[in-house]
Amino acid sequence: MKVLIVLGWPLEHGGHMNSALCLGKNLIRSGTTLFVCAPYGPKINDFLDLGMKVVACDALAKRFPRNLMSVPSLISIILKENIDVVHAMDYQSLYPGFLAASLLGRKLLFTKAGGETPEYIIPLETNVVVYSGELLEGMQAQYPYLFDRFHLIKARIDTDLFHPIEQSISEPAHRPVKIFMAMRLEESKRPWLETAITGITDLAGKNPSFVFLLAGNGGLGSEIEAQVERINRRYNRDVILLLGGISSIADMNKLYNDADLIVGHGRGILEAMACGKPVVAIGKHGEATIVRRDTVEQISYYNFSGRHLDHHPELSQNFNEVLETLLKHPEKREELKDFSLEYIKCEYAADIGAKHLQKLYGVESKPIYYRYAYILRWLFDEVRTRITRYFSKQQPH
Repeated sequence: MKVLIVLGWPLEHGGHMNSALCLGKNLIRSGTTLFVCAPYGPKINDFLDLGMKVVACDALAKRFPRNLMSVPSLISIILKENIDVVHAMDYQSLYPGFLAASLLGRKLLFTKAGGETPEYIIPLETNVVVYSGELLEGMQAQYPYLFDRFHLIKARIDTDLFHPIEQSISEPAHRPVKIFMAMRLEESKRPWLETAITGITDLAGKNPSFVFLLAGNGGLGSEIEAQVERINRRYNRDVILLLGGISSIADMNKLYNDADLIVGHGRGILEAMACGKPVVAIGKHGEATIVRRDTVEQISYYNFSGRHLDHHPELSQNFNEVLETLLKHPEKREELKDFSLEYIKCEYAADIGAKHLQKLYGVESKPIYYRYAYILRWLFDEVRTRITRYFSKQQPH
């Protein structure tokens, strides 16, 4: 089977990009031939190294409707490579992927990786993959005409790449505890970055026996660098070390393995759990939850995003207090290691997710004349929605 993966965002760092890589690797291993069409980005070699053929198409990154200029390129790839399935792996690529697939009578799959329930139009007969129970239930309510076409596939962590590493060199008995977080230094991540940095700073005065390692880059880099310099001067030691962006998966795996405790949210803490590490899911307002057997289902339901804290206040603890407890009691950290490793292998290993995807790729699709009707219906719905939004904005408040 030949599948065209379409991505509307450049091939850069990000959770859904890494999920595409991990699932793609396992799909190829099981015999699926993969092609990728996406705007150019620094991770292009990661896709090429797995054996995927990549076609750069910067038009996909344009805002709707200008991103529809990518449709001729998609049609060309589909015809030239005799593609069976078009898989749009983000919202930005949904409409170009839908038009190209429908015009040629190919199957279409769409992945809504994260975030909250959207309001945009999803075309009829589209099979939709979601990564969380929150999205599954929310989108089934939002799109009742697609109720049976939503599929929860949360298993997307490559346990070949993220795994425990035996330490070859014994470390000093009294070295500082290493707390690690990987997060993009972008405005959208500011609340979680503030939770982590504020909590670490407050704790530094009480407990000198740790160091906080922060990996990531982005628009907030200069601001955070200046903030970290002030914190380290204040305590006259390296409370926080900035590692910059980490592009290599092998380097990231080593950082997880070298750390004693991982904090953060999203895919990063799933990768750390695959390395057998204790993890803490943090929220936007200084709160946190230790990921363990009695909390993981609620945290997983919200895709490890931290939104569980908005809906389950009983799971909310002060981030400082959580860190203080885990620093003082290394035996608690040890108890969490085996749980983390077992949970990922059973629930989130990418080979499980790839098997589910292959089944969806094999689902029969409607004849081509139905697909033309879907295009007309989508165009009608899109125009109607935009007109409604326009006039609602004109109403006096």
